Amino acid sequence: MRLLRKFLTLAPVERRLLLKAACLLAVVQLGLGRVPFTMLRRLVTRDGRDRDGLAGGHRGFADLVVWAVTAASRRVPGRMTCLSRALTVQALLAGGGCPSRLHVGVIRGKQGEVEGHAWVECDGRILIGGSASEIGQFTPLAAFDVETALRLQTAATLQEGR
Repeated sequence: MRLLRKFLTLAPVERRLLLKAACLLAVVQLGLGRVPFTMLRRLVTRDGRDRDGLAGGHRGFADLVVWAVTAASRRVPGRMTCLSRALTVQALLAGGGCPSRLHVGVIRGKQGEVEGHAWVECDGRILIGGSASEIGQFTPLAAFDVETALRLQTAATLQEGR
């Protein structure tokens, strides 16, 4: 009951974003390991415009997305991984019109095992996945950019000379 009261005190935009984050986290978590990563990533980040009118493109929106994903990851059943949180953050940012980069890296553990990690950067800052010093220990393997539809549309308009 306390969670419901807390949820109802949120602003409508925050409630909508929290629900989106929870649903998307569940989809991503189910898809990881069952669907090829590139296909899953393309599916969840395919739409670069948010139909609910969430204002995107600025630092406050990115912070709100991270808050929503972090809060949802504590309540969605199952073991949430850094990759599922990072992919969900990137998808929500893309939906709000914010370009971002999802990084995947590895480090050798104390027992010699390889440990993977994922994090997201937007506008030159790390949004989710740890601090710069923590992430600096990982050897980068791959980076996945999301150019939003808004940015692509602006670039196309500039190229056409309009």
